[in-house]
Amino acid sequence: VIGTPAFHPPELRGQLGEGGVDYKKVDVFAYAETMKTKISGKMPTEPGSEEVSWPKKTHPDLIALYNKATNPDPTERPTAEKFAERLRAIQEEMAATTIQKVIRGGQSRTSKPPPAPE
Repeated sequence: VIGTPAFHPPELRGQLGEGGVDYKKVDVFAYAETMKTKISGKMPTEPGSEEVSWPKKTHPDLIALYNKATNPDPTERPTAEKFAERLRAIQEEMAATTIQKVIRGGQSRTSKPPPAPE
């Protein structure tokens, strides 16, 4: 098996029963772990170690998508297409929320404050 063990799903770690491995579902698991690493700034934990927490302002639907994509049972994980579709929908919702805040004159959490006068 190639790759970083912390990004491997249980079926590659030998933690589930025998049988074939659905590598498409392995990819979904690994992508979700990569997404969380990018958002949290921390590597995924090994099984049995303390969970890496999400930043406080992480969109709850993003956390729910991660939880589905990292389900120990690969048959319960979304397909790559469904994962990408949901991720796009979350992104669009977040962008719309940011735009509405800007229109109303409030700053979003992603906007930068104006530069100080010189």
